[in-house]
Amino acid sequence: MPVNKRPMRYAHSDGHTDVCYSEDGKYLITGGNDGDIRLWMGLEDDDPTSHCVGERALAVKQMGKRLFVGTDNNTVQAYTFPEVEPDGIITRFGAPVTHISVSKDGNTIAAASEDMEVHIYDVALQKSTVIASHTGPVFGVELDPKLEFVASCSGDGTVRVWNLSQNKLGHSWKCVPICNSFLLTKVLGRPSWLPSTGELLALPNGKQVCLYKRGTWEQMTTLTNAQVEKIHLQHLGTSYMIYPLLLIHTLYLHMLASSFDPHSSAQHAQNNEFSIVTFSPCGKYLAGCTIGGDICVWDIKQESCVMHEVIKNKNQVCALAWNPSGSGELGYCDLTGQLGTIEGCIPVELNSNLDGSLKRVRSGNCALHKTCTAE
Repeated sequence: MPVNKRPMRYAHSDGHTDVCYSEDGKYLITGGNDGDIRLWMGLEDDDPTSHCVGERALAVKQMGKRLFVGTDNNTVQAYTFPEVEPDGIITRFGAPVTHISVSKDGNTIAAASEDMEVHIYDVALQKSTVIASHTGPVFGVELDPKLEFVASCSGDGTVRVWNLSQNKLGHSWKCVPICNSFLLTKVLGRPSWLPSTGELLALPNGKQVCLYKRGTWEQMTTLTNAQVEKIHLQHLGTSYMIYPLLLIHTLYLHMLASSFDPHSSAQHAQNNEFSIVTFSPCGKYLAGCTIGGDICVWDIKQESCVMHEVIKNKNQVCALAWNPSGSGELGYCDLTGQLGTIEGCIPVELNSNLDGSLKRVRSGNCALHKTCTAE
């Protein structure tokens, strides 16, 4: 489908940069390694509103009349929106906050941290529930639309679904490279629920994205892109394709010469590995990005890739968000602090359908790809 990939622009200094849209889709909101958060009236805004909230602003999320920011002072700070005046501290961790998810009504807030914990904050009760399910830093968290589950991904190598009502682990997959630092990891492994119903959970896993059925956690299908899968082979060069022994010898010498942690698989992640996935507001499409700068959009019903774009300089994409207005726009940031958008990712006739329904998911003859290993 024809898309408009707008030129990227400077948003923050080098390092992890987060992006979200305001609930009405009017603003792009970014937080960066420089400790600032910025409100942009579109990508062309040359004078965004800027506020310093600390040394780093690693996570941003807006809902209702509040803006939530996770900083390196180990708290989730609430601000009024769009005034950005301090409005209280939501919860405190023992390490920097890495990601935030907020329910549609704004009454439930989930936050993840490098201290291996996920906090679920109830606005009405003004109380946090602590989930200490992971054994490594938590890279991302995503609330189930029905607030029955919460999904989280971690440097311990797993994506886990926690049953909130029963207060127990629902399911776990080993599909995230092991890494003991949020700022050093390449693959974030952030999952996404199908909007409204939560019928499906999408997980990035290597060169593909796996979709699982809610409750049974049965793998329904796998989404891939041929252009992404062949990128790694192209980088190897023609001579390596002809002389495989030369490739093995070269890789062996590289391992001997490099300073690497043998216990960290994240350092060996390939550029075509998916890091973040997110469903479109209508629930009919799924976007995913790789650590090599690829951004793909799949049609869930057809199980086909309808868009593949590569960002400037092929830098690692560290944040990806749909415009909730249904305009079909994707916002994203990379590790150099650049902000970009892609317009026209969804056909116009589907933009207004926000029921989050899924009419068909292939099963039966669909082989279950055993690439996400259940614990």
